Amino acid sequence: MLHMLYVNVGVLPPGVKSVQAPKANMKMTGPRYKQPTTKCYICGNFITGVFVRVKDFCLHSDCLRCAQCNRNLKSIGYIWVQDKIYCVQHARELTRPPGGGYTAYVIDAPDA
Repeated sequence: MLHMLYVNVGVLPPGVKSVQAPKANMKMTGPRYKQPTTKCYICGNFITGVFVRVKDFCLHSDCLRCAQCNRNLKSIGYIWVQDKIYCVQHARELTRPPGGGYTAYVIDAPDA
C-alpha cells in the first residue's frame, strides 16, 4: 500500500529506480525477414519449411516420389533419369537395354 502511494504521487522511495519495459520492434523488413521465393520443382508451389535439394532443384520432402509408382523416396534413395525421379527398381527397368538385357555370344576358337 505504501508503494502505491509513492507511485501515485510520482515520488519513489530512496534507492528505487523507475524503468520501462523494452519495446519490441515488430517491424519485419530487410533481407533477414524476407520470405523465400523458391518453388518446388515437382508441384510448382512455394517451399516453406523443410525441403530436399536434388540436382540443384528444391522439392518439398513429400514431393520426392517415384514418377512411376509414387512411392516416397525420402529414406530409400532415388535415381534421376531424364529429368524425373525414380526408385531404384523402376530406374533399372527404365534404363535396361532393349531386348531385355545383354546377349551372350559364344565364339568358337579356331582349330589349331
